[in-house]
Amino acid sequence: MNPFEPDFFSSSKPIWHDCLEERSNEIRKLASHYFPILDKLENKVKQVGGIEINSNNYCIENPQGKFLLKKWGTSLNLNDINGICELTSSLTKRNLPVSKLIPAFNQSLVISYNNQYWSLFQFDNSDFYSGTVQELKSVAQATAMLFKNLSKIDDNLVSLKKPDICSSNDYQLFKDFFANPDLVYKVFKDSEIELLKSNKNLLKNEIELVFNSNLNLGIFQFSHFDLHPHNILVDKGEVSSFLDLDSIRLMESGYALGFASLKLCRQSVVKTGLKPKDIADIWLNNLGE
Repeated sequence: MNPFEPDFFSSSKPIWHDCLEERSNEIRKLASHYFPILDKLENKVKQVGGIEINSNNYCIENPQGKFLLKKWGTSLNLNDINGICELTSSLTKRNLPVSKLIPAFNQSLVISYNNQYWSLFQFDNSDFYSGTVQELKSVAQATAMLFKNLSKIDDNLVSLKKPDICSSNDYQLFKDFFANPDLVYKVFKDSEIELLKSNKNLLKNEIELVFNSNLNLGIFQFSHFDLHPHNILVDKGEVSSFLDLDSIRLMESGYALGFASLKLCRQSVVKTGLKPKDIADIWLNNLGE
């Protein structure tokens, strides 16, 4: 199995589907009732496709333009959502590439409808990050600016719990795998099993390094921990929007940047065919310190 084969994230065109009529009517009713820019106009409604957790996002189009209606996850309470919206507005004021929130009639950035919370954003019609060298450079530079600005935001703004990364449970799972790998192999495809078997010693050494070494985990600050290719929109080689700001948490920045480096550089290797080291050098040179 080649680890640099195209995967789901290699598709750079966002997918939107027409909603069922009943659902479209419900979204139109919500939108026109709460948001002035969507009132008394013919609103066309599409729902985002794909496998992502943000499948409850809706694209609403009318003569005024396109808008993104977001239904917030049920795991978030109102204080958390208001904090995320305030954080988003702060990044907008700092000229960071994030989608701008559009207030409701009462100037609120969050409305409650059918026991769920919703917000409206300007719609960005750009494509997902595809991994060209120009996009890689732009994303690295924009990511550095994003994290630099996130480090300056009041850490009382959002109280969301950080992701549980490299926990004792994680370590135990890996130890169980190395002790009895056949139990794990049962859930993988043959090609994936071969990849695991051929790299078992490498994986074991890396796991021990991560869990038992004094690694530099970076500054504890607000960090976007899910910067994969479908959470970054790009227009003509330049970053136009970072998506999924729900994934910003107070955490060690090194974890977040490490994940972004892996996902975004991998996609650039897939796209360009360049050697992983060459892609990594481009990424690090543009990410800076």
